Amino acid sequence: NTSVGGGGGTIGSDDLITVGANNVSTGTLNAAIDNRGGGIGGVANLLFDLSGDLATTSGDASFQIDNANRNGISGGSINGDAVIDIGVGGNISAQGIGLFEISNDDAGSGNGGGTIDGSAIINVGAANIFSGGALTLDVLNNDGGHIGTGGNISVTTGGDLTAGSIDALIDNRNGGTIDSSANVTFNSSGQLATQSDTSFMINNSNGGMIGADAVINLTANN
Repeated sequence: NTSVGGGGGTIGSDDLITVGANNVSTGTLNAAIDNRGGGIGGVANLLFDLSGDLATTSGDASFQIDNANRNGISGGSINGDAVIDIGVGGNISAQGIGLFEISNDDAGSGNGGGTIDGSAIINVGAANIFSGGALTLDVLNNDGGHIGTGGNISVTTGGDLTAGSIDALIDNRNGGTIDSSANVTFNSSGQLATQSDTSFMINNSNGGMIGADAVINLTANN
């Protein structure tokens, strides 16, 4: 739904990617909604509902909603929520990186980011989560992006969460606006372990505005 020069397409109602299955196994997985320069009249939702496992056997697992201003394309408009919801009854296993990202920012043009009238939500749940490389979860609203009713990142495991590194970020700096709350929540009933750095951050510096609470909540057995 995007076009170079900013003349993206228009979807009058919802833009949905929905996957329901027992198990998904693939070399590399890339699921994306690209709305740069476009308009979505309803919600933009990327949904995986699996009773078993989600696994990449050799590469990365990437889930992205791109509504940002970058590469000569203006920020998009989403009239409802932007949601990445990955619910797995078994395990999530990525041999490469695991990326979950909603981009609503301005990557340097100075014209401002995109607009999400509803919430920007990343929700990931599984029995166990393993990422051989970095596990990255971002809601990017910096440099003039606007989110109407909240930015939220939530990760829940019934067992362990293991990754090369973890970076969970809500970026609202440089004039970003979130009218309601911003929340980063990690709940692991087992062990949370990384080989390298772990970062949980809400960045509201340099003129960012969050209308309600800004909360980081981490619980783990170890």
